[in-house]
Amino acid sequence: MTEKKTTTTRKRATTKKLTNSEKLSELIKEIQNNKTEGVVTLENGQTYTKVDYRLKKAREKFGFDLRIMNKIIEKDEREVLVECSIYLREENEWFLVQNGHAQEMRDSSHMNTYNYVEIAETSAMGRALAGLGLFGNEFASINEIESSNNHQSNNTQVAKNTTRRVSSSNKKPKSITTEQLSVLNDFLNKNKEFTANEILDGYKAKTLEELTEEEAGKIISYLNDNIVDDVL
Repeated sequence: MTEKKTTTTRKRATTKKLTNSEKLSELIKEIQNNKTEGVVTLENGQTYTKVDYRLKKAREKFGFDLRIMNKIIEKDEREVLVECSIYLREENEWFLVQNGHAQEMRDSSHMNTYNYVEIAETSAMGRALAGLGLFGNEFASINEIESSNNHQSNNTQVAKNTTRRVSSSNKKPKSITTEQLSVLNDFLNKNKEFTANEILDGYKAKTLEELTEEEAGKIISYLNDNIVDDVL
């Protein structure tokens, strides 16, 4: 009688170990189904799942069987090119499963002046994770989207500004919230290498208080993704 019970217990304790392919498939579904945590809504209404969230979920799923390595391919005082390589371990062997590349210009924004290497690394990781299918709803990284917007022609930008002015006459945008203002001021106090003017670069507002709620949200999301681990 005792032997039977022991055998039954052992059978129940035996569970099938998932392969890396099965784990990846589960993780892709989990990130695609996630609509809130780590998700940023862009100006055009599309959503983007932040790199730090995707990296966190990948580490939770694969543990120490996941290796992510960044390598600077080219770098000078003006620009940097970074390659991110993702490896998975299977039966004590490491296999390269995906690469991602990102290039950043140091003079493309004030933020890049101080952190163009770090921003390129984050973007390269985002591209590599996206290549594995871990991209949520959008493939491009948020700083690539911002860069794309900043490099539009002057005529296109003028047309957009005109459209915004017409739209704003019908509906006044909400002002920056007290909490958002507090977050940005706290960031500036802790990071003396940045100034309010650098944060406001590309926006009409001359002070943090003049930002809209939407603009402040974008800036905080950008800082979270590219500059520090956690602003908000």
